[in-house]
Amino acid sequence: MKKLMLILFIALGGAAFAQTAEVKTSIDWTIMELAVQTSLDVSAMNIRLPAGKVIVEGMLESQYADMARSAILGIQADSSHTLGGLLSAGEISLHEADAFSTPIRRVPAVLSSDLTRLVASYTISLRNIGAGLLKHSRPASIRPPLAAPQAPTYTGIVILAEGELPVHGRNTSTLVQPCLFPRIWDSDMNLLYDKTMTAPQSVMSVRYAPSTAVFQDTPSGMDEGLDRFVGERPLRIMAVGAFGVSPTDVIISRDDALLILSSPENRQLLQEARIVFALSDEVLKK
Repeated sequence: MKKLMLILFIALGGAAFAQTAEVKTSIDWTIMELAVQTSLDVSAMNIRLPAGKVIVEGMLESQYADMARSAILGIQADSSHTLGGLLSAGEISLHEADAFSTPIRRVPAVLSSDLTRLVASYTISLRNIGAGLLKHSRPASIRPPLAAPQAPTYTGIVILAEGELPVHGRNTSTLVQPCLFPRIWDSDMNLLYDKTMTAPQSVMSVRYAPSTAVFQDTPSGMDEGLDRFVGERPLRIMAVGAFGVSPTDVIISRDDALLILSSPENRQLLQEARIVFALSDEVLKK
């Protein structure tokens, strides 16, 4: 949960009020949603209900994009960039960044139970943001290995990356962090997967889940919903390391990578992004 403060200048009944709007944001990576709650202290504004409430509600709504923008720009896009970093680098425009704040659900502003604050809630889809960042028309090709081992045909890929993992190139360990587009590397540091390999119609990159969701008493061993995504015969892989400026990328063994690369069917799982990262609970909801 993060809190932001924004000063709003509101004219009401001939008087101008400088009011501090409080913005609370939280991300649930398991359902790929950003929640934005805005509230405004109206207790000192001498509002005559209900007309005054409607005016202030309209002002709060009109400032929503500004209040949501900082939360949007703080989202980690990949191991090297937040959305704000992509904006600074010119990879997305300010218009695109503001378009990402379009909510999929909203709860109209209501007065708090003590009648002191006006509170509104909005939900933003991270999947929609990810779809807006996929600008290639076809996925990058994935080359098979020269010596491909015999491997079963899997219906999905589950990478277990819970707990602290050693960080490649650093003398430290850390929890893998979620982002919109994580990469997968093998232990020889060959790139196995990134967003360019994802078919645009797949809409999003990998999905995230706690480890409890991938060890269930079901035919696939997966939680309901995830099993429809990775099927009943997923390949389960233990991550051996983390990588990146922000440690969002995982490293798997070369042997496990070869199991994925060994057949067209398994390589297609990468292009369809039928991948689940099982991460620690504490990083999945912020």
